[in-house]
Amino acid sequence: MAVQAAVSVGIVLARPAAAQTVLTNSSSTVYLSDNGGIGNNPFSIAAGTVIEPATGDGIVGNLNNVYSLTNTGGIYANNSIGVDLLGSGDVINTNATFGGRRQPV
Repeated sequence: MAVQAAVSVGIVLARPAAAQTVLTNSSSTVYLSDNGGIGNNPFSIAAGTVIEPATGDGIVGNLNNVYSLTNTGGIYANNSIGVDLLGSGDVINTNATFGGRRQPV
């Protein structure tokens, strides 16, 4: 009678690279859940892109998800929060531009 055995060789495969979802100019609050939510994570804002709502937060991530946002553009919130990740996550600002009397990230 033949005996079969399974042997673990300790190989770990890397996760596939995730494409970033690029957010575009906006004059209203950007809700990450409306831009594909966690399925389109991570998010990025390119240089020259401006997110500046007249009122309210600049970008909002919902409570149940962990988001990642890379910003090389500008996020402004007049008397509010630039990026409000209600759950958790990280924001990386690289060469982000700001100006005027607005409150940047």
